[in-house]
Amino acid sequence: MNPQVNPSSKFDAASQWFHSLPQQQGLAIISPDQGYFHQEDQYDEQYTNLALDLSRADPLIRFFDQYHINSPISVVLDLACGPGTLTLGLASCYPNAFVIGADASSSFLKISLEKVSQIQPNISSNLHWLRLNDQDLCQLPKDLFDLVTIRSGLHHFVDWRMCMKDLSRLLSKNGILAIFEPKADFFIYTELLLSALSSYHCESLPQEAIDFIDLFSRTASFYIQQEVDKSQAEDKHAFFVEDLVNCAHQCNLRLICAGHEYSPPFSKSCRDYLQYCMSAPQSILLAYDAYLGKHLDILDRYLASRQSHTGPAEWFLLTPDSTVK
Repeated sequence: MNPQVNPSSKFDAASQWFHSLPQQQGLAIISPDQGYFHQEDQYDEQYTNLALDLSRADPLIRFFDQYHINSPISVVLDLACGPGTLTLGLASCYPNAFVIGADASSSFLKISLEKVSQIQPNISSNLHWLRLNDQDLCQLPKDLFDLVTIRSGLHHFVDWRMCMKDLSRLLSKNGILAIFEPKADFFIYTELLLSALSSYHCESLPQEAIDFIDLFSRTASFYIQQEVDKSQAEDKHAFFVEDLVNCAHQCNLRLICAGHEYSPPFSKSCRDYLQYCMSAPQSILLAYDAYLGKHLDILDRYLASRQSHTGPAEWFLLTPDSTVK
């Protein structure tokens, strides 16, 4: 059952609830340990997050400033926090808030705890870590959280719509749900480009490049399909904007804005994604540069003119719809 807490302040409510949970080696425990699909200690290296960077929440805060989102932030939940990169940034931005980093993996949370020792006490003192999976969100207090973030986490959940519904119940009256997730149209554009590369330059591509293109095509198709079993996959979804917005509406949330953390041309976003996220072989990157990159200027200019930037992922800021009773 979703608990209710009501002490004198939001911060005190969060503290009372959090410290009532079972504690183990610096973690509060709700869910059983669930390891990531890959080695957790290699995650930062893959995504070039090795340096302790407290600015990772800055792009999100800029959206808040741009859209005049200035409600008080007393309690923050960073769901699927991984190695705590965004969580630490949020704690830096909100040093007086009760900030919780939550993940299903104890290994990720222990990496986060190690990072805490490297930051200033005025930031680290209000940082807390919770072992939690998406199926146990119903055990979190209702109406408590002023800000809930999920950065590259929602696409790991089998039933992401139920997750959105559960999260909507956690938000305070003017709370913000900020999600940063992969977009289906990016995968469609990229798959079309790689398929064209394979079709027109097949004879000059090594077998590893052809195999990679085939794998990417099947992966993109899997992400976009909705009526298949995804329970055993690591990355499960890529999202069409209208699906996220429609789901939010059904959860009595309204969209405030959507936007990318930064806006490089699509051609660069695409290449970076292939290199850093998909670990594309060097032969793919060389072929991309030789045959695709220099011919994508018109696509870059078209996509840059769209209100919603077509990068691999995008922030969506949602808040409870006050018009719904």
